[in-house]
Amino acid sequence: MSITDNPDITAVSVTTHTTLDTAGVPTFTLIVTDVPGASLIPLTDTVQVPVTAADAPITGLVAANSSRNLLGEWTFFTATVAADGSVEYTWDFGDGLTATGQTVGHLYTQAGIFTAVVTATHYPSMTDFLTATTRVTIVVPTGGYYVPPNDDHAYRNPALLVTAVRDDTTVDIVDDDADGDADDTYRDIKLNKGESFLVYIQDGAVNDDEGGPQRNQGDYFRLWADKPVIVCNFTNNTYWEHEFIPATTLERSGTDFYFYVDVYGPQIDVIAYTDNTLIKLIDVSDGVHYGTGKASIKDDAQGSVVFTRTLNVGEDLWEVHNWRNDLSRGHTYHLLANKRVAIQYSARLGYDIGNSGRRDGGTYVPAKNGRLTGRTFYFGIPHAHINEDPDGDGISLGAEERELRIVTYGDGADLSIRGWNADTGRWDEVFSGHLGPHGHLELIGEELLTYTQAYGLWQGYYLFEVLATADVSVFETNWFETGIYGTSDIATYVSAETGTHGRRFEAYLGPPSNEPNLQADSGGTKLTHLYIFANEETDVVAYDSDAYGEWIELYNATTETVDLSGWTLTNGSDRSVVLSGTVAPGDYYLLEYHEKATEEEADFVYGGLYPYFKLGNGGDTLTLQDAGGTIHDTFSYSETWGGHGIYAALARIDPTNPADDSTNWADATTWHPNSSSNLGAYWGTPGEQNDVYSEDGSGTPGVVINEILVGRIWHHFTITEPVPRAGGYHDIALTPTEWEAIHNGNRPNTGRTDPEGPYIIVEADKYVSVMNTNWNDNWMAYAVPPAYPDPTVVYLPSHYQRTPGGIVGFTAEVRTERTTLYNPVTTIEIPPEIHYTPGSYITPDQL
Repeated sequence: MSITDNPDITAVSVTTHTTLDTAGVPTFTLIVTDVPGASLIPLTDTVQVPVTAADAPITGLVAANSSRNLLGEWTFFTATVAADGSVEYTWDFGDGLTATGQTVGHLYTQAGIFTAVVTATHYPSMTDFLTATTRVTIVVPTGGYYVPPNDDHAYRNPALLVTAVRDDTTVDIVDDDADGDADDTYRDIKLNKGESFLVYIQDGAVNDDEGGPQRNQGDYFRLWADKPVIVCNFTNNTYWEHEFIPATTLERSGTDFYFYVDVYGPQIDVIAYTDNTLIKLIDVSDGVHYGTGKASIKDDAQGSVVFTRTLNVGEDLWEVHNWRNDLSRGHTYHLLANKRVAIQYSARLGYDIGNSGRRDGGTYVPAKNGRLTGRTFYFGIPHAHINEDPDGDGISLGAEERELRIVTYGDGADLSIRGWNADTGRWDEVFSGHLGPHGHLELIGEELLTYTQAYGLWQGYYLFEVLATADVSVFETNWFETGIYGTSDIATYVSAETGTHGRRFEAYLGPPSNEPNLQADSGGTKLTHLYIFANEETDVVAYDSDAYGEWIELYNATTETVDLSGWTLTNGSDRSVVLSGTVAPGDYYLLEYHEKATEEEADFVYGGLYPYFKLGNGGDTLTLQDAGGTIHDTFSYSETWGGHGIYAALARIDPTNPADDSTNWADATTWHPNSSSNLGAYWGTPGEQNDVYSEDGSGTPGVVINEILVGRIWHHFTITEPVPRAGGYHDIALTPTEWEAIHNGNRPNTGRTDPEGPYIIVEADKYVSVMNTNWNDNWMAYAVPPAYPDPTVVYLPSHYQRTPGGIVGFTAEVRTERTTLYNPVTTIEIPPEIHYTPGSYITPDQL
């Protein structure tokens, strides 16, 4: 370095830099000299500067996460990188939120597929950085699905069918290992709207876990999807079963439907709720598909139109328009309508194929509002053997096999039931009347008749209309109580009070059926089932709905005759029965809800006068007091008291000792088989000394409650989510004796008319779905899951009949992933000049 000679310069500042190959503490020397030729001695100075090696550039950034996760679960992210020195990590989770750190957690508030980006920045330079991405899948649990095994029947192979209702849907079908393996699991399935994926659980015609210890138990599947899907559990059987297809809104009626058919002889009937309803069916199959795998589709424009039709209110393709259709197995179809319709689907729906028509099966019918409860219903009850009369009574065999059941809820309802008369082209009245709160109406066989000139026989109506003044559910079946015991088949999702899924159900159970003998030691048992499916931990109770079989026995342990006039029995709901008559010393006073609750002659049959006095199956309080208000006996039983009066009467051991001591009660042990004199089998000693009686002499004699039978069914359980192995469901299986006991002792096709039906009440503390099945060798059940993947809003009119100037109120349903919220939105007065028909307007704005 040289500095120009200048007397004014007294100090110099010098800056320089260099690059070193190694770290250490080198010595730097500064030499200052005059211009060339100067005589000054150079000046020198030295300095030592510690030098460390520079950090190497970062490389190999990798991001990972813990998904696929359920909505509501935390997703954990981790980044790894090759680098010396410090690295800072910044995460963008793809939903607008960020975080910092090498390992972080994030809670997504929506289901879907997200791309998370991590940026790794080198410190301290902050100019050296890398980015990496990781795909996150957040799904909603769309439910559990049980696919029963099947016996060795050709063409009746059990399967699970999943259909997407939106594009870019990702689905996991996870096979639980309760049957010994998880070989039917399929993950990361990609489906567009209308495409389906099938899983067959067997090879050949038998469940594929041949030789496994649980081979006769079928497969249980848990399904995850990032968008709504429709699920069907079915056998691809011939001539059996029928069901209503959900629309792409997941409702059971609508204007847009996709459905794949893998049954032999597939057919549909389309039913309209409004005049001038235009329907078009398009075959959108992209090739023919059979067996496990994906069924792809084409756009409507590339498909082929199968038919177009116009229907008016209450009309269908089959009966009113007399138009049959045969679809192709292995194809996918798209049905479009300009107004709401319902599609009834099956193999061989009609009866024009002679003796090979419908027998078995049934389903809950969708109302016009798309739910399984409502006020307006149109539907068919398929049947077989229309032209056969083997017993010569002038009634066709098929007509005698049809069954129709209607359930009311808290309000009761006025009902109008009509059947379409194909000969006259008019509706005939079948039933008109009132059904009280939580009532049920059964119309069986000959109660659904009409005369058909074509065959010269009395036939059953095919097409029905049901109108109600309050929400009801409608269940149509064939060959249940009219068929051969053990041969009926059913799988259908039961209507809750609020629709398809909910917290309270009044479920009809079909008669027990012969289950497949898939193990050498299985024994060919007859059972009927209720499967309760939950997506989260849920507390559930199930019990028989009727009080007909209930009875209460009083005992006079005193030495004097007691006049019971004005005495009352009161339950925990403050419902009371007022007594009359006398009870002799050492004698019994028997109260029965129905005269056949026991074989004994009752002192008081109280059900007619006090229909709402019922005993709680899981527990209750009973108090006996005289006309002056003095309490003579009281106790509160619970489900911890042995059988607590379920099936076996709760019998008092010592009538002179306190009633509120559970150790003074025991289950009766005297068996009464099912007979024409009772409403089903039970244990007990009505009207005589208890079989568990043992008096120790220390008590106080009085008139006491001595024995009670409170019901036939009580199940209390918790569905834990997730549960190891099966998870997410509980099976209530009734034997023939148990089923007959809740069905007035009646066996199918015996003609008995006692007033009890096989209904089970299911109550849960969270939303569940319930499937009724008595699987034998064929079934079909479309299931809308118990949780909605995405919030949606649906508007429903408050009623379907209008007088000029009447009011139509609209209710908005906000459906979330866990529940359905109801909130009244608006009421609109309809001017007389406007012709308002159900389904004409979907939202208040349109109206």
